[in-house]
Amino acid sequence: SVLRNGIEIFPPMLEAIRQARFSVDFLTFVYWKGEVARQFADALTERASAGVRVRVILDAIGALKMSTTLIERMRAAGVDIVWFRPPARWKLWELDNRTHRKVLVCDGRIAFTGGVGIAEEWDGDARNPDEWRDTHFQVEGPAVHGLQAAFLDNWVEAGQSVHDDVAQLAHAEALKPVGKSQVQVVKTTAAANWSPIATLFHVLLTLARHKVRITTAYFVPNAAMVQLLKETVQRGVDVQILVPGPHHNHRMAQLAQGHSGRGSAERTRPPL
Repeated sequence: SVLRNGIEIFPPMLEAIRQARFSVDFLTFVYWKGEVARQFADALTERASAGVRVRVILDAIGALKMSTTLIERMRAAGVDIVWFRPPARWKLWELDNRTHRKVLVCDGRIAFTGGVGIAEEWDGDARNPDEWRDTHFQVEGPAVHGLQAAFLDNWVEAGQSVHDDVAQLAHAEALKPVGKSQVQVVKTTAAANWSPIATLFHVLLTLARHKVRITTAYFVPNAAMVQLLKETVQRGVDVQILVPGPHHNHRMAQLAQGHSGRGSAERTRPPL
């Protein structure tokens, strides 16, 4: 299910947490402030207090603004909170190697992923520049395993054990397909290098025959991607790219986006 903006995204995420009976695994890059930040902390705290295993991974840079009061309250209730890659002063070159994943998995059967962090900026319905526009996905069926693996990937790197997870998976029933959507989960890397996502983009553009839809807040393609987009259009594929307008949360990315698109979009198809 496609969920647009906080008005559609946050309610089902919170409901899934509140209905969890066995486990809640939550990974996010951004966890800042606002009413929605408190609501998630309340839901996670309540489930942990009820005996549900609740694990939370917070990026050590992305979640810096999070209230320490919320962290202390969750930990006191039994929420297992770990920080992903706390910065080392002597490794400044790795400071931007973050996990930008946003994953919520409840009871191993329902999952959420997408672009939304936990902060008041995403609340609402993008009615003004202060309300950010983003998309999330609610996933059920076999693809949930891929999102669970993404969580465990960062969980292990943070020095945590997966012994119980391995034991549970050995006896778990296979998740049956739900709906008609074909879903593949591809994990990228938390490093500044080539990633499986970049490879996937190249494969999909090469295979496309009819249409391609790209929507991203940070569209800064390198020369190879620009050339591939041009070749895709020249094959007769309808390519549409949706990028932010005048309002952007990172001025540097906005400037780079305008520069990278100037030489290609005018000769192919203007972004919507």
